[in-house]
Amino acid sequence: MSEQLARAQLLMAQQRYDLAEKELRRLIGEQPDDAMAYACLAICIAEDATRYEQATQAAEQAVQLEPEESYCYYALSLVLSQRNMHKEALERIINAIQIDPEDADYYGHQSSIYFEMRRWEDALGAAEVGLEMDPEHGLCNNLRTIALERLGRGEDAVESARRSIKHNPDDSYAHAALGWALLERERYKEAQESFREALRLQPHNEMARSGMIDEINSHNCLFRMMQRWHLSMSRLAHQYQFGIIFGAWILVTLLGRFASDVPWLAPVVPFILMAYMTFAVLSWTSQAIFNSLLRFHPFGKHLLNGKEIW
Repeated sequence: MSEQLARAQLLMAQQRYDLAEKELRRLIGEQPDDAMAYACLAICIAEDATRYEQATQAAEQAVQLEPEESYCYYALSLVLSQRNMHKEALERIINAIQIDPEDADYYGHQSSIYFEMRRWEDALGAAEVGLEMDPEHGLCNNLRTIALERLGRGEDAVESARRSIKHNPDDSYAHAALGWALLERERYKEAQESFREALRLQPHNEMARSGMIDEINSHNCLFRMMQRWHLSMSRLAHQYQFGIIFGAWILVTLLGRFASDVPWLAPVVPFILMAYMTFAVLSWTSQAIFNSLLRFHPFGKHLLNGKEIW
């Protein structure tokens, strides 16, 4: 590895992507066939959501220059996943794993793609393979915890999160993952403590911020009911979610049509329709409604971002 590339990767590790990009562009100017430089450049550019197309081109150039280098496929997969092109991203990370099947980072990224696709079992499996390579891998540990929580294995998720924190007590995302696992188990006070610690370690941790909002809102029984519904739906694949929602709408429509033919059903149907409409509206608006109430909470009002306030 050249000194310039090593310096650029150090800057990337420090999240100083603008400086790393300048270093990488100088390196590419001197060595235009350096595939690793293009791969790292793609990751740096992808930090700017307005430049995803440039990042994709840089990553594809890396793969073209060095088709046997696993990191090039990893970089391309990272960029594609940031563009929400999850199927393509999954194909590329599988290419990387086929070339180098012992890199825990690759399995962590594969797990994150499965997570975005709501394939919880696959996300759990990829994370556990990564942990076989590196038992202390932060991303794999955190994704394993969240996947367990999504699969309804709450106690396993709590145990997994505590083990992750034991390995890395300063990992903000490990504390946030523990908070979500405790929240799912309705252990609200403990969840709040975990979210507070995560935000103390990293004030801009979005996972902890949204978890803290849900924890405060969970003191309301109506919010808890809606949250259980959203959690149950989140554990299903998109096609099953659509099937349940569409099926409920068909059922309510048929009830309305049969009401005139079934005398005893006629007085009941308006209440069923009203309950369905109320539930349907709340399923879309409950988060916004309770966030509005959060504006009056002495701590909660500081958690909302500009979009949520609007």
